[in-house]
Amino acid sequence: MERFQPIEVGEVVLRMERGDAAGREVEITMIADGRKRVLDAFPASAGNPVLLAFLESSLRSMAGITGGSPFYIRNRLREALQSSGDVLSTDYELEGRKVAAQELVFHPFSTDPNAERMGAFSKLEIRFVVSPDVPGYFALFSARAGEGTDAFSEEIRFVQKEDAK
Repeated sequence: MERFQPIEVGEVVLRMERGDAAGREVEITMIADGRKRVLDAFPASAGNPVLLAFLESSLRSMAGITGGSPFYIRNRLREALQSSGDVLSTDYELEGRKVAAQELVFHPFSTDPNAERMGAFSKLEIRFVVSPDVPGYFALFSARAGEGTDAFSEEIRFVQKEDAK
């Protein structure tokens, strides 16, 4: 089993090549505890790059902790995001002000026949907060499962960097 290394606070830095949208690539760098991890570049047309990086990071952590197949977990996540979920109206605090938002909540393993083999991840909750007032639309990405010492939590929050304004 892969050793899991908790990270309290880190950064996700997004860099997009300039040029026409059809040929642009996106590069994501994850920075935490003095370490940098540059993810493979992918086409800008593939979807929200931070969403893709978040889902991939979460599923790799789950696979490492449970010893499960990342392919199986990826397919369950994909199915859940395409077919189920709750949508709730909410407010989100952005740079000291509240903005209208929607919260999207998914439970990818709630009907999975192999859920018992997932341990605490059988009750995994994936949550997104989205708002048109947030650049890139996504304000929060969250994955949580388990409680106490068995808890798993991964979260990315949008924060506007001063030098990016």
